[in-house]
Amino acid sequence: MSKHTPEPWKLEDPRTAFDANWSVIFVSNQKDAPRIIACVNACAGMEDPQAEIDQLRTERDELMKALEKFTILNPAHYKDIAGLINNAAETLNRMKEAER
Repeated sequence: MSKHTPEPWKLEDPRTAFDANWSVIFVSNQKDAPRIIACVNACAGMEDPQAEIDQLRTERDELMKALEKFTILNPAHYKDIAGLINNAAETLNRMKEAER
């Protein structure tokens, strides 16, 4: 990956931001500036942000599928792991709600 402007970036006004070295960065669309800066800062330290985000999404989807399978068990038949099953169901429900 090529060298890029160092993080963190900070928004000075709707169209001007500064990087970690206080170099000026101009953003052409002031409505996009906060989102651009948030994305740059969120991706700090990632070698290939797109690949890492894609991998995180894949892992999240796999986790949700695993939790879905796990939560179909009947807690009444597995009293020793009922709390674990219920916790998995609650986690899965929170993840599904967050996606909406």
